[in-house]
Amino acid sequence: MRRSSDGGSTWSVVPQQAPPFATRTSSEFGQNSFATSWGEVLSITGFGDHVRAKPAGIKPPSANGSIAAEMLVSTDNGLTMTSRTALLYLPSALKLSNMAHAGMVELKDGSLLSYSYAHWEGIDGFTVHWPTYPKTGLPKDRTFVMRSIDRGLSFHYLSTVVFDSSNNTRNCVLTSD
Repeated sequence: MRRSSDGGSTWSVVPQQAPPFATRTSSEFGQNSFATSWGEVLSITGFGDHVRAKPAGIKPPSANGSIAAEMLVSTDNGLTMTSRTALLYLPSALKLSNMAHAGMVELKDGSLLSYSYAHWEGIDGFTVHWPTYPKTGLPKDRTFVMRSIDRGLSFHYLSTVVFDSSNNTRNCVLTSD
């Protein structure tokens, strides 16, 4: 990781952290990081724990139905970070595979909204055969919103925002590789 403090004119290496984060730089905040009103910078990494689970990605739900995702937290405007677990409570049919693109917004009441995408078993049933997955294909996903009322310690499913109700995998608007 490299950081610029002069608008990109010069760049310097961000120092590595001490164990247990020895394989990570002191700050990994990216495009989906969010500065809260209570002074924390938060970012969901999309990984199940701070050592990046093998294989990478979200682990299956625990006995109470929650999914553990890594939340990066900073109290010094992103210069350094710690890692904690955020628990996601989603409908069991919603098969979450990552949270790498999950941005956040804070509402006036201090709650947080975050979004992601996942496949809803039994509804999003069609498989799209992308060029990189021509034999197995990938299931269609939907975008959904989650809400946290405890400063990002847990998020609960709130609503589906968009999905393809037709499940049409033909007559695509565009083709992409």
